[in-house]
Amino acid sequence: MKKLTSQTVSEAFHYKTGIKLGRKIYSGNGDIYHLIGYCARLVKIDHSYRTFNELKEMKSIVDKLKYLHKQNNPSVVKLYDVGTFKHSRNGDVHHAYYYIMEKLNLLPHKGRWHLVSDLRATIESNIPLDPAHPRKFHRFIERAQQLSLIHSDLHEYNLMVDKKGTPKFIDLESFW
Repeated sequence: MKKLTSQTVSEAFHYKTGIKLGRKIYSGNGDIYHLIGYCARLVKIDHSYRTFNELKEMKSIVDKLKYLHKQNNPSVVKLYDVGTFKHSRNGDVHHAYYYIMEKLNLLPHKGRWHLVSDLRATIESNIPLDPAHPRKFHRFIERAQQLSLIHSDLHEYNLMVDKKGTPKFIDLESFW
């Protein structure tokens, strides 16, 4: 592996985008951060790619993210930027991808879902629909079906709402 001077994920992201990372708000399959100066946006960064096969997987994910960004489908969290960068840890080069997205809110739900295959039935049985806007979820389902991709990890934490109450998919790496 090529050696680099030590550069944190935060420093490398700032160098690549000109944007400083704020507080980390989630760590799991990638990390989600606030962005300094962009209160209505978040960034998801996954920075664990090193081997040739991992880099091929990362390229496939980035291509899918760019496709979703270009589709601009209202059933998917709005993306502002998608890209890659390198950083170093203990002198070894690590590759990362990121996407900057709109900040969303948790969707009210009735309990833990199981992985679902029928989006319409799951939404109708698990989400208390707003009586003032019942068509929002029907429009969401219609738009989701136009994507030509399927979300393979659909549960209550991967479906959120924007400030207008419009439902949107997150965890975009789970689209296939």
